[in-house]
Formats: sequence, C-alpha cells, structure tokens
Amino acid sequence: MTPSRRLRRSLAAGVICAAALAVSTGAANAKPDAKEALSANTFIGNYLAGRQAQREGDLGAAAEFYGAALIQRPATPGLLRQTFIVNLVEGRVATAVALARDYLKEDPDQTIAQLTVAIDHMKHKRFKDAEALLSKLPDEGLSVFTKPLLVAWSLYGQGKAEEALSALKPLEDKKGIENLVEIHEALILQLTGKTEEAGKLLTGVIERQSPPSSRVTHLLGALLERAGDTERAKAIYNLYLSEHPVSRLMDTAMKRMAAGKKPPLAIKNARDGAAEALYDIGSSLRRQNAHETAIALIQLSLYLKSDFPVARFILADVLQSDERLEQAVKEYDSVDAASAYGWSAQLQAAALMGDLKRTDVAVKRLEKLAKLRPDLPDPHLHLGDVY
Repeated sequence: MTPSRRLRRSLAAGVICAAALAVSTGAANAKPDAKEALSANTFIGNYLAGRQAQREGDLGAAAEFYGAALIQRPATPGLLRQTFIVNLVEGRVATAVALARDYLKEDPDQTIAQLTVAIDHMKHKRFKDAEALLSKLPDEGLSVFTKPLLVAWSLYGQGKAEEALSALKPLEDKKGIENLVEIHEALILQLTGKTEEAGKLLTGVIERQSPPSSRVTHLLGALLERAGDTERAKAIYNLYLSEHPVSRLMDTAMKRMAAGKKPPLAIKNARDGAAEALYDIGSSLRRQNAHETAIALIQLSLYLKSDFPVARFILADVLQSDERLEQAVKEYDSVDAASAYGWSAQLQAAALMGDLKRTDVAVKRLEKLAKLRPDLPDPHLHLGDVY
C-alpha cells in the first residue's frame, strides 16, 4: 500500500456513510497508447478512441472523442447516453445538461437524465419546474432516496417549508436511513428558525452514529456555536476526536471557537440543501464501490454549490481510489485551504505527487506544509515516505 493510500484511509475516516448503484464503463481492445491513432477524425475512429480513453480513465478525452462521434452520427444507438454519462462523470455538467435534454426527447423516462435536468432547474431557481420533473422519477432504485429529498428542497425553494418537511415522510419507514431523513429535516427546520428542534434531531443522529461522521459533527457543532453553547459544541468535536484521534478535521472549528468567532450557516438555501442531499447519497455510494454513480451525484452537487469543501474532498478521494491520480490532485487542490478539509486535502495532494513520481514537487509541497504547521508531524512523516 502506497503512503498516499494509507494517508487517504485515515483522512477519509468518518467522512463517508453507505447505499448503492452503478454506471457501466466501456472497454476496448486497442492498445493503451492508441487513442490518437485510432481517431483519424472518422466516426469509427472517434468512437473507438473514446472507448479506449474511457477504459484508461481519461474521461476528458473520452468526452471529446464521443462528442465528435456524436456530431458525425447522432442517430447511433446508445451513443447519446454514453456521451451524456461521460460528460456528467467528468464534471462537464453544463454540457451534460444539454445532452440530457436531447436524451429525454428520445426516452422521456431516463432517470439520470431527468435528475440532471431537474438539478439544472434548481441551479437556476426554477424550483417548480424541478419539482414537476422530480415527481416523475420512479419509486425504485436510487430514486427511492433522491426523489423525496430533492422534492423537499424544491418545495422549500418555493417557500413551502411545511410541505417540504411532509415530502420527507415517505423515507421515514425505510430501514437504515433514519439519519439521512433527520439530517435534512434538521436543515429545513434550522432555515425556518427552529434551531432547538434542529439541534435535537442532529443530536439524535450523532448518538446513533458509531463512530460519528465528520459532516454531522460539523453541522451540529456549528449550530451549537451559533446558539452560543460553545461548551456543548466543544464536547461534540471532542467526541469525534475520541474516535478519530489523529484526525485534523476538527482543527478549524476548535481554532474558531478559541478566537470567539461564530461559523456561518453551511446550508443557506434550497440549492445548498439539494447539494447536501446529492453529496449525502453520493458519498454513501462510494462505500459500496459504485464509484461512477457516486462521482456523478457529487458532480451534480458541486454544480449546485461549487464552494462545498467536503464534497470536493470526497470527489478527490473517489478519483484516487480509481487511480485517476492527476484528476484527484486537481480536486484536492481545489478544496478551500481555510476549510475543515483544507489541511487534509493539501497533505493528500502532496503525498500523491510522490506516487506520481514527481518527487521534487512532493518535497516542496510537504516542506511548505511543515512550515505552515510546525506543530504537526504529518508533513515530516510523509517526507520520509517520499524519500
């Protein structure tokens, strides 16, 4: 196991939960370095090059080749869907939205395309349109979770808070997802000013979790901080640290409290709430090794809320698991350095540079981190691994 993989396991502990789905990837018989030779700007060349790029995990190139093939032969069975999925997983969500609209003209019942267009409606505050499209999702598969959560947030976006809470009711009799339901009930209640009720729900979630997740710990701790109950907030953060003693994920909160500052709301509106729902489900899928569906949902989450450090951190973690190391470094580098996940992301990106055999870059990054936090041993330990 490489140093960065050992590090990733410790950093991601407590960040991720559980559920399942999968999106298939294509395979090709061409040699790994043959993408450009395959293309030759013909339909079959672009298609085969796209499949080879997808097989190699180079989804950016796959999206380009499939896109070129789609222009050349738009009626090719399955190609529109394949191009749409690759763009979505690659994070080219605006392009994926346009492709999803075309896809729905061919097949109006395609769930992932419906979901993608609905999220675009939410991004542009067309909450009624989003609700109408989400309501068409089937009550099976992944939609069992996504439909009630996103309908609830689309209703909240229309100013219908009570109806939003009622929309979550279908989830209450689903075993194993009590925490997911109560987190979103708490977030809606918090936005309506019912802070005490929200706090009780989040406290119940923490008490049932073993060990507590970093995300719920941050949500409850921040709520308590804003309410002025810093002692309870500190106790919540310390509870997490008792289960994850080497974690740095509570450092930002502890420093903030020591400085007498209060955190802003993490979820400020309906779009943020929908982004949270997509992140929650996507992060749980990652544990079931449904990586591409997890990535797709997290990309949609970031489309709604680009400043979402924990979602970007988990996206990077999944990319790293899939050996897409260059893309993982890019996402780790995009995590807000001042956020709770900033230090962990910077440390992981530096360690990954070692795995990519860019020793000079890895050393430079780790030495910089060592100067930033001379009180922490982590950079020095990983410098030893790099050398």
